[in-house]
Amino acid sequence: MAMSPVSNTFDRSSSLRQVSSAHDESSQRRTVYVAVPRDHDHVSLREILLDTVDGISKIHFAHGNLFLIFNNSSQADAAIATINDSLHIKAQVARTDLHDDTHNPDQRRHSNEPSATLIISAPRFFTKDLLERLLQTYPGFESTDGRKAHFSDAIWACKALVDVNSGTNLTAQFGRLAQSLEVERNGDERPKVTVGEGRVRISRSVEIRDIPRSSNFSLVKDMLGMLSLYRGFVKVAFQPGNVCFVDFADPESATTAISRIRATTQMTAVAAFKRPNDPGHFPLERLASALFVRLEPFLKEKDARALFDAMEGFQEIVAAGQNHCIVRFNSTTSAQEALEHLRRATNLVINYAKNQRRGQSASKSLPNPTGKSVEVRHSADMNELPGVRVTNPPFGANAKELFSIYNGFKRLICDEDGSLIGLYESEDAAKRALAELRRSLSSEPTLVRKSYSTYRPSDDVVPSAVLYVDLHAALTEGQAKRLLSAYNGFVDFKVFMKTSGDQYGLVQYASLAHAKIALEDILATTNLRVNYSRKGETAFGAGGNQVPKRRGSSRSGGSSTVASRENVSTRLDEDEIEFDKTSPPQLKNSIVDESARTPTTAGPKSTLHLTSPPPNKAVLKNFLINQVGATRVMLKRLTRPNLSTTGGDYCFVLFTTAEAASRAIPKIVERWPACSVDYARNEYVSETVNELEIGKESKVLYILTLYSVTYSELDEILREYEGYKELEYAPHHSRAYFNTVANARNALEDLNKTTGFQCAFSNVSNQRSHPDSAKRGNRRIQGRHVNGSAVDDTRSTDQWDKDRDDANEGEGTKMKKETEKPLKTRRYKHSGPGSGSGSDKNRRNGSGTENGAKREVADVVQASEPAFLNDVQR
Repeated sequence: MAMSPVSNTFDRSSSLRQVSSAHDESSQRRTVYVAVPRDHDHVSLREILLDTVDGISKIHFAHGNLFLIFNNSSQADAAIATINDSLHIKAQVARTDLHDDTHNPDQRRHSNEPSATLIISAPRFFTKDLLERLLQTYPGFESTDGRKAHFSDAIWACKALVDVNSGTNLTAQFGRLAQSLEVERNGDERPKVTVGEGRVRISRSVEIRDIPRSSNFSLVKDMLGMLSLYRGFVKVAFQPGNVCFVDFADPESATTAISRIRATTQMTAVAAFKRPNDPGHFPLERLASALFVRLEPFLKEKDARALFDAMEGFQEIVAAGQNHCIVRFNSTTSAQEALEHLRRATNLVINYAKNQRRGQSASKSLPNPTGKSVEVRHSADMNELPGVRVTNPPFGANAKELFSIYNGFKRLICDEDGSLIGLYESEDAAKRALAELRRSLSSEPTLVRKSYSTYRPSDDVVPSAVLYVDLHAALTEGQAKRLLSAYNGFVDFKVFMKTSGDQYGLVQYASLAHAKIALEDILATTNLRVNYSRKGETAFGAGGNQVPKRRGSSRSGGSSTVASRENVSTRLDEDEIEFDKTSPPQLKNSIVDESARTPTTAGPKSTLHLTSPPPNKAVLKNFLINQVGATRVMLKRLTRPNLSTTGGDYCFVLFTTAEAASRAIPKIVERWPACSVDYARNEYVSETVNELEIGKESKVLYILTLYSVTYSELDEILREYEGYKELEYAPHHSRAYFNTVANARNALEDLNKTTGFQCAFSNVSNQRSHPDSAKRGNRRIQGRHVNGSAVDDTRSTDQWDKDRDDANEGEGTKMKKETEKPLKTRRYKHSGPGSGSGSDKNRRNGSGTENGAKREVADVVQASEPAFLNDVQR
């Protein structure tokens, strides 16, 4: 099967060959040698370089260093200057130039059709830990098993395979689908339908529904790249509503695709016997290096940019009216290949941009390397000016003032790739600004010509002193604040992240007059989408103690914070988050008296609610607690003992501020696309263990989990701590054994600080007769005489429980009444031994002169009192 331009990255080789550049003009010095510093490793240095340096084509991992491969020598020289001056990392031109082999010598890499498992081949020095950390940068990654990497969906595995093979010297291929996952092809699964008596119609088309929505998933690019790898693929027709129809060469290929899509993805695939007609194509215009593309509901400008950016020779994409765009290539050959492939494999409406005819008035056009003028149709509001592009803006600089200090400045363009473009009224003014910027910047500015369209905000918003700013991913929060704060009357600026991944900002000025001046100037000199805020001045708390209102429906019939990404592109619709300066409500009922515990409180806007989290709770906890502003991760579980119904897992993440919580949303969604992230509906209060209740230090920890984790999940979390030995697990509470007291103390402090578990030192002896004695029912329980001396009770657990029940038989009626009381209405106050509830509890446990010994009961909860108080030495 011939590979298409959009998926040509699958043909790139993972191996690199060394080519001498002495007598070959095409092999210029394009490889940069970067030494790995002591405080970094290969993966962390790779992430820094990808965020800082532009134009990296491929990264070659070597022992102790990295090789960066660029498309030309000028990009390599600029990268060396940036790495040495800004990052202070040793970088120089490599002695030998490394090139990509355009021919793939190992076609077995693509012998398997897409699956959710990848087989990775890496150099020997590339350890398992490095490989796992590298794969964690890709969305949908779950775990590794030797050389196998498991993803939650074949879509994410396909995206990772493309990037690993094209962007590194590692090799990846799809793993074979397990036989247990194959869908049985019975009569109902075959794509056929009975048309009449004796006639059977077999379908070669497949309808795919429930395509995922994610900020790092491009519908057309990623679906086309994955579907083109199935055997017999012919064409895909995208439809609004995340639905597509796929045509195959024969019914057998369609049947195989249905079974594999069902087994390896979360999408729904069924045989399609009726499908919408594809739009008709207009006759081709004259061959040109620019393409005219119609934007569709499923093909936004951002998706179109991602689609064409993967094609060879792509240069630029510009808007051409409301529903069209112009895509420029560096040659007519590249444009022709892209057009032929998309017309053959998709239902996109695409044509060559129409050349300007003789006798017509000059129209707004794009520059063409061939010297011909290419007309931009449907673009009456388009403008084109010469300008200067800065790919790496200096940190802390005002994006607008970077260009506006030079004469002839007209407009600032914040491009989607993160670069800034300053447009000028003439080419001479742009060249003068270019010369000055080259003297003052470490990066290499370039001279460009840029077309833009003016934005006209809606006039149905009541003017106020608060402006709404729609922020795209190219403009950071710091850049936006520095730009907006330069206007007179600036008061405050806050940025929020919607649950859909889009950003918006609210900027407050001293008066309506100041806001109006800023609004008019921003619209006239930048490409930011700005308007008056629909919430008005109440957005910054001017409305008093106003309770935040939310739109939509929630899980419990209330409201939801899930916003549609499509609404942002058509209308400046603000998210439901409001600034609320009212004090959070206090929890009326508490299990423990406030003098004994210190509650950690987080408001609804600073607390995230996660549903369908990944199965590895240790990875989840470490990832969430490492987010900026995260203070605590509260793991929850709907499963309860003695119940036939079982629910799913969920968790709460507490942050210091609402801004920190909003910034963490897209990172969590990118890490686990199947995980649903929302703001908590109510304030969350977590109880922490007081120092008085921790008890005397020992090697054993008592962990109150309250059915929130399973044995394997808790064991994975504890394995992150040094000195961990083994675990005695019970659904309500568990004991963890460590090698030293210091190891146990470190684990206790971290668990009490970062999780919802309540931990204390256990005074139960950690010297047992056998490591597996707890599982065999012969766990040795430490008893204590009244005088404090310890004795060993070698009775089995079952016999010990029976004796305990006999001793407490007289208190059965009293304990029944206590346990029937609601837990939230009871308060227990920590007190010293011999007084209050402590002495009552000791008497219930059989203390006194009658039996001469007191036994500690930690594995059975006899009352609704906090269980770990029974296990703390007082």
